[in-house]
Amino acid sequence: MKINNLMGIIKSYNMTNREKNIDNKREQRLEDKFEISQRAKEIAVAKKALGETPDVRMDKVQTIKKKIEEGTYTVDPAQIAVKMLNRR
Repeated sequence: MKINNLMGIIKSYNMTNREKNIDNKREQRLEDKFEISQRAKEIAVAKKALGETPDVRMDKVQTIKKKIEEGTYTVDPAQIAVKMLNRR
């Protein structure tokens, strides 16, 4: 078997290696990245604080419960009506 144009074959082989190196460099530069925005970080902090806050404010419940038991708890119907009308 006679091989002609040996330099052409070597150039094409070297070109393939260069192309591989270029493709590898491109792949290295095209890494997926993500960043969490400042707004999202603030929302996460607020959500955590909300999760740690109890649904029932037991100090207020105990105060009202004590007043009911003592018979000193009074309700102002006019104030309730105003708050009901203002709530929309």
